[in-house]
Amino acid sequence: VSQSRYYAVTLGANTVINAGSGAITFASTIDGGFSLDLNSTGLTTLTGAIGANPLTTFTTNAGGTTVLNANINATGNTIIFNDALILTSDVVLDGGLGGVQFNSTVEGDATLRHLTVNSATSGSVTFADAVGASGLIGDLTIDTGVINLLNANSDLNSQTADFTAASYILLNPGSSLNTTGNIVTGK
Repeated sequence: VSQSRYYAVTLGANTVINAGSGAITFASTIDGGFSLDLNSTGLTTLTGAIGANPLTTFTTNAGGTTVLNANINATGNTIIFNDALILTSDVVLDGGLGGVQFNSTVEGDATLRHLTVNSATSGSVTFADAVGASGLIGDLTIDTGVINLLNANSDLNSQTADFTAASYILLNPGSSLNTTGNIVTGK
């Protein structure tokens, strides 16, 4: 069953929205110091800023597509995208201590998009699939403790990029970084 919210939402508890194959749409802000799990094998659309009052965690399930036109702040814990992510604007993701995980592809829509991903120096940013394979990721800025390219198809492709890892970048066999920008590690 599709779930839509066209007004500002403040979470009062840890929240799980199960839409099955229906769509999930949040057309305004989402706030509150709780977790938010969005489960849909269809389309999840987020257009308002998420986490002015930081969420503890933000998670989407696998099998669908998330269209993101908003920044997400979950500085208490983690941000996990288990489904494909399409950026429809320039986006900043702040994952805090738990880091940020991308378990499927990350792409821009028909326009070149910029992605900034931050987590604490003790956190990590993990990619389990390709980023920018279509060439629609412009600036890709990652600031974290560890950048982990998990699988052979975990290629990071961007027009320009700045990767800053306080500790290291873990490239698993077959994964690659393709950029004209800077790669800086602490080790």
